[in-house]
Amino acid sequence: KEKNLNELLNKNRMKFSEAQSNFSSSRNRNRVLSFLMQLKSEGRLNGVYGRLGDLGAIDEKYDIAVSTACGALDCVVVDTIDTSQKCVEALKTNNVGSATFIALDKQEKWREHVNRKMNT
Repeated sequence: KEKNLNELLNKNRMKFSEAQSNFSSSRNRNRVLSFLMQLKSEGRLNGVYGRLGDLGAIDEKYDIAVSTACGALDCVVVDTIDTSQKCVEALKTNNVGSATFIALDKQEKWREHVNRKMNT
């Protein structure tokens, strides 16, 4: 009986540790995004659109699959690479955290690929 209880305890400790890690990671992402959006609203950082996952809608029946397959949903979308560099500098200067950015001016190379007809 003690062996079973120890196994259950270990499983619960692992679940707790994972949940704690996820919470900490989520809190850090929210802090970084809130900081960047505050700078944008103050007019000190133009060209920040927000978190990719917040800029569109995913149908509920596909939500888990898309969220699992697309790690880029937590990236911050900005207009240019210069804006992303300003964001990184602001994050470093204020010791807020780190983020990954998608600069729209660097995405133009994908236009042809996106407009191509898909063979299925």
